[in-house]
Amino acid sequence: MQDVRDVNHTFMIKPFQYDSSNPDCEPEPVHGIDTYRDVWQDDYVRIPCSAGNITSDGTSKWCVIRIALMKLKEKCEANTGTVNNIKKTIEKCTGVSYEMGSLEYLINQDGGVMDEGCVQEEIRFTISTEMLVSLLVCEKMQSNECIFLIGCEQFLTYTGYANTFKANADYIDKTPKDSWGRKLCHVVAMDAIYYENPLTQYTVENMARELIKAYTCFRIPNSMQHLRFGVATGNWGCGAFNGNREVKSIIQLIAASEANRSLIYATFRNQTLVESFWTVYSYLIDQQATVRHLCLYLQQCSPQ
Repeated sequence: MQDVRDVNHTFMIKPFQYDSSNPDCEPEPVHGIDTYRDVWQDDYVRIPCSAGNITSDGTSKWCVIRIALMKLKEKCEANTGTVNNIKKTIEKCTGVSYEMGSLEYLINQDGGVMDEGCVQEEIRFTISTEMLVSLLVCEKMQSNECIFLIGCEQFLTYTGYANTFKANADYIDKTPKDSWGRKLCHVVAMDAIYYENPLTQYTVENMARELIKAYTCFRIPNSMQHLRFGVATGNWGCGAFNGNREVKSIIQLIAASEANRSLIYATFRNQTLVESFWTVYSYLIDQQATVRHLCLYLQQCSPQ
């Protein structure tokens, strides 16, 4: 991406101006909102308002999305918005028509926010509701892509899990802000492979795909090199997607090491995994193992 210093264009990298002397004031756009320009390079980030985000007939998807969201916002502010309005807005933004009688069904096609499936990712999106907008504006990820959600603010606390999940109380998020006025909380969406047959995850091809995906998520863009904090992760893709916890922990250790970031690994109360992972990690340190050694080790474990 290129920071275009042209008064006729909105900055793609720094779109808002933040007044640090008035931290409670909403950041203001540097320029207008109708003109955009970006340059797609190897280090680019796909943004919904990108000029390259177009429909098959060449229409800007962002214009369609922005108009649909503005119309929905007007209805909501006038207290006239309905579930059907939300449904139509989502259909307009995604370009897909849905056959269902309720918004709950629509949302639960890709998650359990409104149903008994409200677990890890769904809970994170529910307590930081602004993140739900990404479902409207972000395209499907490719194998070497991820989605960065930067500045995620928590608005409520909760109790329970899955079918016992309940909103508890308002939450005042006191996380410090960066120079752009965003909360210093970065969430990365990283999709794991679903293994109908768990044995297929040990192929070199699938392990390489997961490694590239993890590195894509853990790698810090050049513009954020000064924010090299640790990565909080866990048993990625090891629930309904049938991933192996030990393999996924090693893959994520490789990715974090290559990205030169600390790894904060939550095992979901699995004490056996804590002990085994620590034993392996300590051995690797003693042996002065490198990322290359671990990659070779994974290849040797492959049935291929």
